[in-house]
Amino acid sequence: MEHVLAAGLINANLETGELIAQIVRAVRIHLGMPFAFVSEFVGTERVFRYVDSEAETPLFQVGDSAPLADSYCLRIVDGRLPPLIPDTNELPVARALPVTSELPIGAHISVPIELTNGQIFGTFCCFGPRADHSLNARDLELMNAFARVIARQIEQQAERMQDVTEKRERVAHILEREKLSVFYQPIRCLGDMRVVGFEALSRFPGESHRSPHLWFADAQDAGLGTELEMLAIQKGLRSLPSIADAYLAVNVSPATVLSGQLEALFRNVPHHRLVLEITEHALVDDYRYLNEALLPLRRKSVRIAIDDVGSGYSTMRHILELRPDVIKLDAQLTSNLEHDAIKRALVKALVTFAGEIRSDLVAEGIETPDQKDTLMQLGVRKGQGYLLGRPGPLGTFGLKDSEVIRFM
Repeated sequence: MEHVLAAGLINANLETGELIAQIVRAVRIHLGMPFAFVSEFVGTERVFRYVDSEAETPLFQVGDSAPLADSYCLRIVDGRLPPLIPDTNELPVARALPVTSELPIGAHISVPIELTNGQIFGTFCCFGPRADHSLNARDLELMNAFARVIARQIEQQAERMQDVTEKRERVAHILEREKLSVFYQPIRCLGDMRVVGFEALSRFPGESHRSPHLWFADAQDAGLGTELEMLAIQKGLRSLPSIADAYLAVNVSPATVLSGQLEALFRNVPHHRLVLEITEHALVDDYRYLNEALLPLRRKSVRIAIDDVGSGYSTMRHILELRPDVIKLDAQLTSNLEHDAIKRALVKALVTFAGEIRSDLVAEGIETPDQKDTLMQLGVRKGQGYLLGRPGPLGTFGLKDSEVIRFM
């Protein structure tokens, strides 16, 4: 196996399906065989999961099936046929099988794909229409080695699928029962401590074991990311009438913006009091499409914020492409700011930059009076953090979260 890998025929960093497909092709070419496949035993059938052929018209396609009882595969697994057959014409048992003349099969090499629990998944096979006496024990060893690789890949894929299924069930339970609550964290002017806004933060059952970002990551993996975000935003909006003239900031991913569902959700909402926080960590495939999706909201005075600025390399790309109304400094920049000259220099530069592009600057993670004083000295005028108010229900801030309106 090592010399096939060393020859650069297989990229071990590929996803499961691509990796197995590449193994099937590489081994087929290495052995000089016209046909190769990986089959799965499903009941009384063998199903072709991966197929590679040099023929313009393959003998079978991925997803095709055939009776297991008629195959070489079953007979090799149960020992009625040897795994290596250089010439089927020299083996009466093989020569007598209808499939030998139908395909035809002149040379055949096949090994079981055995899972860790001892179950036989199927087989890895190569064959050709003519005899090939060059096939030997080393070729069989190669097939067995790669069959083990394929088995591990299949098991890992099954584990990932099971993991996704479990995540989907957990998130679906939250969505169906709306078992998501919203806490609010105030955003204040650092000078007079006046509340100018609130950030809506999702909270989930059993949060001591699983943080909100893990719930949203699970939802993303399970294909329910937009659904969970929409529920969180919808619940956050219900309390907007209770926060006086302050704005409400809600977190949103590019995928949810691109879904086109926000405009309808915001139909009866005072748009000028909404801020969409797009996290700096979120991947953006095409800023043109994202800006097009944001344009109808911006025309209605919804503001755009870039969250977590300063925590990663893509910060400036987000800012340059999206031209945000609000830039939120990541808590990592605020932490130990009063003792870190480099951080202070960066914050000061961002204050100047934000002023030049007419963006509001909000510092996150303010936990001590020294941090607050240092930020003010650097020109930061707004912030949030435990010093200014921990996340909590609206009642924590003397507001009535019972005064809710459904914006639908």
